Amino acid sequence: MAYPAACPTCGNPVPNAMQRFCAVCGRPLAPIQQPMAQVQPMPQAWAPGPQPMVGMAPPPKPNPTIIAVVVVVIILVVVLAIAAVVLLRPPTFTGFRVTAPGGGCWTGTFVGNGVSNQGGCGPRDIPMGCGPSGTAATVSKTESSGWTLTVEYLKDGRVLQSDATSASLGTVFIVLLSC
Repeated sequence: MAYPAACPTCGNPVPNAMQRFCAVCGRPLAPIQQPMAQVQPMPQAWAPGPQPMVGMAPPPKPNPTIIAVVVVVIILVVVLAIAAVVLLRPPTFTGFRVTAPGGGCWTGTFVGNGVSNQGGCGPRDIPMGCGPSGTAATVSKTESSGWTLTVEYLKDGRVLQSDATSASLGTVFIVLLSC
């Protein structure tokens, strides 16, 4: 920092550039501010965006056929999932279920909202709603082999009553007064 060459109050010359006070009047000499070098802003050089390399193609656009196939597959999966839920839910069967393993033969009378005499070999479902006085069944084996005859009454897929016999020419009775 440099000081003035003459005192601003009395005009006395200041021989030493680093002198802080006037030698005649004693006034403090304020340092002279050196002008700052003019800083000119740097010109902004904007770099151009990335340029495609020679010989490279732009990215491919989505193929509408592929998009359509993906949408169809998604819809198909949703429909199959709904169908599986519907098909795998518990059965809503109401009536008698006769189970005769190994094709065992039987005959029976079933009473509910109607009367049905049926017979056969192997398992069978007999749809029968509950009548005003309840429901009943009498089912007998028609052969003397050792298989087990089982009769169940189901309402909306739930077993309300069940009975079984493995006796030779055995009979099963089911009586429900209310269902």
